[in-house]
Amino acid sequence: GEEAVSGRVPAQADGADVPPRELAVGGTQSGEAAAERGGLEGPRHADLRDEDAVDESYREFGTQMKRQDLDVDEKADKVLRVNQGTYVTSAAHLERSKRKTLVLQCYWRGYIARKRTWAVRQRLYERQVAEELKGEAELQQLARKQQFEVERRVNPKSKRDFELSYDELDAWRLAELQKIDDDTIDDDTKKRLRKKDVLARETKALQALDRLKAKATVRGKAKKVDAILDLMSRPKQWEASNGEVHEVHTPFTTRAHELKDLYRALLDVGPGSSASSKSHRAAVQDRLQMLLNVKWTVQEFDCPLTHDIVDLCDREADLLSRGRPEKHLDGLRRRIANLFLQFIETPEFNPEAARFLKVPNLHRQPGAAYYCALFLLSVRVATVRVGTSSHGREATEPSLSSPPVRSPPSGGSGVTT
Repeated sequence: GEEAVSGRVPAQADGADVPPRELAVGGTQSGEAAAERGGLEGPRHADLRDEDAVDESYREFGTQMKRQDLDVDEKADKVLRVNQGTYVTSAAHLERSKRKTLVLQCYWRGYIARKRTWAVRQRLYERQVAEELKGEAELQQLARKQQFEVERRVNPKSKRDFELSYDELDAWRLAELQKIDDDTIDDDTKKRLRKKDVLARETKALQALDRLKAKATVRGKAKKVDAILDLMSRPKQWEASNGEVHEVHTPFTTRAHELKDLYRALLDVGPGSSASSKSHRAAVQDRLQMLLNVKWTVQEFDCPLTHDIVDLCDREADLLSRGRPEKHLDGLRRRIANLFLQFIETPEFNPEAARFLKVPNLHRQPGAAYYCALFLLSVRVATVRVGTSSHGREATEPSLSSPPVRSPPSGGSGVTT
């Protein structure tokens, strides 16, 4: 199938002075060689042609074939081999293109089908995983709900929890009584005994609910006090011109924060007598130091409340120095904590407490302005003592800068002057 095409370049004729690189197959001369010699683009340029010009090349012939009377030098000839292959008609070429196209389409459609299949499998897998996660989340939510319902019945905390417990107890009582009344086997004596047993069980359940309510009330009050103390000690927030919010600690908030720390230290009781002697002595020393800080804090003001707090702190310090058990000091410590909480809630001692005072509802009441003025005076003066106190100190009535308040006229609303 391969055909050789030979282009032979004959040897130079005598007297010809032509460089070998300027020879071309077919006897033609390139335009580049002519441009190098004459600076022109070539002999075929349109600007060089005219009627008188004669196109003559530097060679008298282009390709000389072999013949008997001529010796041709074939040393510089090159054999050009072109792989032409078999001759193919247009119909065969079109048919082969169709076959190749079908192969490409088969591979491409297979790739698209596999891609779609994997996409469907991925969606099914993700749906299955989502359903499993949803089922697990529902089971966990149901378990949490059941645990919450059990917890709110075993350890009720809010008013709604106690109402639910009372309603269920009443429903249980009615169901038991109805069951006893519908029983036709027992006589009246046995029915009365069964009803008596139901009553005893109901009484016991009510007593348990009352104890739980008392504990919940104490916890709720402590939680409310902690929230109020946190609000008192919270720094002020100021919004700058650029939109940023800055927290600023004022002397009042700093004072409230110190009082809050002292109050929580009063409630934080160290290890009891069951602990080791070393830790017990360390706890006693810490308690004495904390009581001393409380005394220094309240002694800045001279009033019955601060005197009571100082006396109770001295009493607890004396009992601790004598080595009294911790359980004998619970009542005393509660009294100190309650009095110090009153100290914190007084605006004269803690200015931040003025924001949390409860103003009574004075609308639609006779003498509204009169009682409002009395309330404002009570806010400004925590305690007015006249005479001699229990500590042997003489208390004088504080002077008020506000004008006197007249009593409200009878039969009408109060008017202040």
